[in-house]
Amino acid sequence: MTFNKNQLLAEAVNHYPSNYISLDLEFAYTKNQGKSFPLQVAAVYVHQGKVQPNRFNRFAYYDNMRPEDFVRGLEYADTTPKTYRKYGDIKAIARHFLSWWTKMSARNLGWPEDQLRDSANLLPILGYSVRNDLIQLTHFFPDVICPESLAKNCVRYYDVEQLVKQVIGKDSVPLQSLAALFSIDAGRPHTADSDALTCATVFEILKRRQQRPARAKLSIQDTGFLTQISEQAASGITDQLADALLTGR
Repeated sequence: MTFNKNQLLAEAVNHYPSNYISLDLEFAYTKNQGKSFPLQVAAVYVHQGKVQPNRFNRFAYYDNMRPEDFVRGLEYADTTPKTYRKYGDIKAIARHFLSWWTKMSARNLGWPEDQLRDSANLLPILGYSVRNDLIQLTHFFPDVICPESLAKNCVRYYDVEQLVKQVIGKDSVPLQSLAALFSIDAGRPHTADSDALTCATVFEILKRRQQRPARAKLSIQDTGFLTQISEQAASGITDQLADALLTGR
């Protein structure tokens, strides 16, 4: 399977995909130039509003990373320094993600993995301000997937921030503010695995354009997540909720 990793295609968020990969990256910085690199790459496969098993969560190591980022990556990975260095090669992580993405996409179609040869059959990527994450991650994909620069197949993605702008009427709203607004169980904020789940949860709530009383913490991981979002709730997010989000009241 080949596709043009340099061609990222933003899909209209009002298409509301039911099956997708929710992706998030955390970043590290080099000591001297301050250039950013992926530190944590995490993704979950969501099928019909439910998170599926076999999530992706890897941690990258760089020789010239800042000490504080090394400690952060080590803490995220919850492993020994030796193991962290051994399995932290970002190119290997990118290849592993591509393989995992293909496997989840084949599972979504009910096909054997070796029959998935067209990038159009890959599950779309969904995330919060996800374009930059994709630019960073696809940079490390193996060149073999893009044998010619004119390859027409592209990477399709949905940016949940655009849906937030449509529903609430404001852009640049932090993901964690949305988690607080919708009473979402955000896990460990600003870690890629938790943020990927939070983003998927926000998307599923906004997709239904419904308001739900914050009686209990929500998470897309819960088996009753979809039924917890009341089908009888008023359509749309009220101005009062939007004001509370933006003013902190």
